[in-house]
Amino acid sequence: MSDAEEFLGAYHESLEQEVMGGAWPDAITAIYRPEACLKLSPSRQVYLVTDKRTGGRAILRVSQLDWDARIDAEYSILSRLSFPGVPKAYGTLVKDGHSYLAREYFPGEPLDQVIAKGTMSPSQIYGLTRQLCAILTYLHAQEPPVIHRDIKPQNIIMRPDGTLGLTDFGIARTFKEGSTSDTHFVGTMPYVPPEQYGYAQSSPQTDIYALGIVLIYLATGSPDRQNLAERIPDKHLRELIEHCIAFDPADRLQSADEVVKAIGSGGRNRGRLIGAVAAGALVLALAGVGIWRLADSPDGESKGPATNPGPTAVLSPSADQSPTDGESATDETASGTPSPGQSARVEGPDQAGNLAGNILNEGIAVEAGNTIYVSDGESIWQLSLDGTVLREIPTEEAECGGSTLRGLNFWDGQLYFTCDDTGIYHYDPAANRTTTLLSENVGDMYIDDGRIYFIRTADWLRLYSIGLDGFGKVRADDKLALFSAVYRGYHFFIDGDDESRVMRTDLATGETKEIYSGEPTYPTPYEGRLYIGELSIHGQGLVSVDLDGGDPQGMTDDFAIQMVPSKDGLFYLTNGYDLFRMPLEGGQPARVTPNAVGFYCVAGGWVFYENADAFDALWMVRLDGSDDHPFEPVST
Repeated sequence: MSDAEEFLGAYHESLEQEVMGGAWPDAITAIYRPEACLKLSPSRQVYLVTDKRTGGRAILRVSQLDWDARIDAEYSILSRLSFPGVPKAYGTLVKDGHSYLAREYFPGEPLDQVIAKGTMSPSQIYGLTRQLCAILTYLHAQEPPVIHRDIKPQNIIMRPDGTLGLTDFGIARTFKEGSTSDTHFVGTMPYVPPEQYGYAQSSPQTDIYALGIVLIYLATGSPDRQNLAERIPDKHLRELIEHCIAFDPADRLQSADEVVKAIGSGGRNRGRLIGAVAAGALVLALAGVGIWRLADSPDGESKGPATNPGPTAVLSPSADQSPTDGESATDETASGTPSPGQSARVEGPDQAGNLAGNILNEGIAVEAGNTIYVSDGESIWQLSLDGTVLREIPTEEAECGGSTLRGLNFWDGQLYFTCDDTGIYHYDPAANRTTTLLSENVGDMYIDDGRIYFIRTADWLRLYSIGLDGFGKVRADDKLALFSAVYRGYHFFIDGDDESRVMRTDLATGETKEIYSGEPTYPTPYEGRLYIGELSIHGQGLVSVDLDGGDPQGMTDDFAIQMVPSKDGLFYLTNGYDLFRMPLEGGQPARVTPNAVGFYCVAGGWVFYENADAFDALWMVRLDGSDDHPFEPVST
């Protein structure tokens, strides 16, 4: 026996003799055997224990009776919660001046120990943030909302499977309507927001503030909020943090769902403005002082719906409208002549646009007849349907630098793609040549009825359109739109001014109508149905409705984001990283890969995905889960 084994044996024997010899009540020792003392103070002890009935592990907290109210409150909160990442309460007991609380044990490492080995990249931070926000969304959706009040790296456990668990609800409280402050100061410096010093009560924004400080810690190894511009070079991560830790709770992102939307589709949608969730209020504020009015386009462009003839026509600007600074001469035309490049929509693989499995998922892969185009973020590759790499396509024209090649669309035998910071590009396979269609920062891009639609990040996430040749740029929809999708002449989106509503704009007439209300995310159209992630309503995680609205149909109770409906079934992420597939009409879901999934697209019988377990490296897997392997772009 080694010295370490001898020491551990003696430690366990001493610990068991102490608690089994009268320190714990018989009702506790009959069920739990101590394994280790994790925390020891005069008023409180925390033990890792084994349940003798099942062999499973649990956490047992023992507190002096004067702490009993807090322990009972914690049990009261945990006993009515049921969500991955929130510990289950097993039982509570008050006896002989002590209170005992048993709860679920999360194996793994707290984030402070994880970061002690090295800080995280922005993409890793975004992935963890999405998981934390899923937990916070659930807590804050309770009636009344549950506020954790002690979110810090030490209370966030990275489990062996890569999922997160949030622990220590000892100072959690429920939001009290009408209360002006908390009873007393609680929390851990420096994760405590200003309102907990007494001028306001804790609210969901309390946890958002602490989350922002956690993000600083993950990026820098310290919770210090000073000099962020120097310590966090990634501008978008820094802006996200700043919107979480604003002094006034009203100036912060107002919900965990807003944090996820500010990140974008998982963290690399750099074109999406971090402040989009507050854009409506800002635009109105600017209008009030005469700086900029919604009725006027900021750069003299045409705009809809009054001047927008819809997706099957081209509107050229008048002769006095010239390209704005930083835009290419092909952005707009002053000729008044309809631009070429229109193509009537014909159903089939060659006219699939980006609806063949990549809508709202960054467009990292698209099926193109009997081949597939795939982007690893830095290059674009053409593959055969069996997964063999055929060639790398030329992308030097894009001059992306450190930005991401994405937004792959295939239409009428041609490939279109975007680079966040530089614009929209066209690749002609026959000529093996790439050309620039538009030079400006863009967000998501879609092709529908022979026109290119894109989110213009310089115009508060509003939808614009150009012809397939890059001419005839118009504003297609005036609405502030979150999670946009363009499909069969309609613009589907979450209302940026009222995020409880999913809206549909007819791009030919400009008519907008509400087609769903709840707590939606990722509205994704396909074949006459709109699939929507639902954060809380009726406990459903995924619903579908007709494209005209109507009664929603529950698909699964799983928390669902990043849905991809396609001819191969309905794909979605749950628990932050788990990819599932189910029939479009509903049914039993099956997990596609055991790996943690970030962005993904479905194309040509494959799922191409960023493997969060492998630092977001691009992987590919068959739809049935077979042949799961890294994408290795070596052309033949």
